[in-house]
Amino acid sequence: MIKKSSVMTTTTALQSLYTVPNGKRTEWKTTWISNISGSNGSFTFTYYNNKTSTTYTIFSDHTLSSKDFFNMGGEQFEFVVMYEGDYIQVSATHPMTAIVSVVEYNDIIQGG
Repeated sequence: MIKKSSVMTTTTALQSLYTVPNGKRTEWKTTWISNISGSNGSFTFTYYNNKTSTTYTIFSDHTLSSKDFFNMGGEQFEFVVMYEGDYIQVSATHPMTAIVSVVEYNDIIQGG
């Protein structure tokens, strides 16, 4: 098990915030987004399921006030299981700081 975080500054185009590496599965634990701009803006989060080649919109044009933040997840039993090739993307109307925390596991059961 490896705990990881990924951080980026958003742009108006969807960008990958985190992608599950080959041979891993992941628990997506929490996400933070902070509007660091001087005006209100909105953000979009999507989740891509590699197995079904489907993109799911989690938040679309969700409004976030200037100098405010939004948090999703973080409690003990709040997580999304992701598999190899799945990814999270984010975009925003203004530069915002996006952070995701995950726990990665080997996708191969060891010790049989």
